Amino acid sequence: MKTLLCSIAFSLLLVLPMQLVRAHEGDAHDAHGEHDAATPEETTAKIEENLKQLTPDDRELVEAQRYCPVMPDVRLGEMGPPIKAVVDGQAIMVCCKGCQKAALANPAKTLKATAAIQERVATEAEIKASLSKLNAKDRELAAAQGFCPIMTDTALGAMGAPIKVVVNNQPVFLCCKGCSKKAQANPDKTLKTLAALKEKVSKSNDIAASFTSLRPSDRGIARAQGYCAVMTDNPLGSMGAPVKLMVGDKPVFLCCAGCRRKALADPKQTLATVADLQRKVAADTAE
Repeated sequence: MKTLLCSIAFSLLLVLPMQLVRAHEGDAHDAHGEHDAATPEETTAKIEENLKQLTPDDRELVEAQRYCPVMPDVRLGEMGPPIKAVVDGQAIMVCCKGCQKAALANPAKTLKATAAIQERVATEAEIKASLSKLNAKDRELAAAQGFCPIMTDTALGAMGAPIKVVVNNQPVFLCCKGCSKKAQANPDKTLKTLAALKEKVSKSNDIAASFTSLRPSDRGIARAQGYCAVMTDNPLGSMGAPVKLMVGDKPVFLCCAGCRRKALADPKQTLATVADLQRKVAADTAE
């Protein structure tokens, strides 16, 4: 639950088995490669149009799932009308025919990924409902804070409507009334934690926005790499949209165009670095 709430509040994509993403990279490029990135507004409009083509029952499945379990960075409807797949007797939705094949090839992984998505979507809806109880200004402040400064692993809204307190003339939101006494007992610590949370949420939102500018088929590959292949301490998306580079026949992502020359100067080392980064991200995701 801790990891789930963190991923929701920070808008980083959910904790899902990245093996599905890596196994599907080749098919994904074939199935999705012709689709260029669109603005968020264009994507939302396209999704709505594609979902209108579904039956009410299939639309209900999409609402509970929202993302493809094989390409978990792709929203259902983003690549055309979602396609139903029956996996071990359970109906799920995938983004395209290429993913339908991959989903059926790995039933256990597919159902595990689908369950994780559904849990995330349900929790996200609960948090949204809790935040909606705040007025517009407080809702904006709570969203910018993301987490309780006392129970820092608890997303605001995960325990009902956030509680607002004033600490040294600054509004602070808490996950519950039980945190009020601790927040007021050490105001300097509370405000320091508040500032750190806001900075972390802001950076995470910037990264999430940067990833939306990638092609849908590239998002999962970039997510599995996590960091720049040259500036390995730089999360992809922290300096704008990740830059895609083909090293041999392998897609590699960089934090900026300035890293392109170094990446190409030693292709073998670049690919080895990418493999190390993928293992690191997979290990972190599994925790």
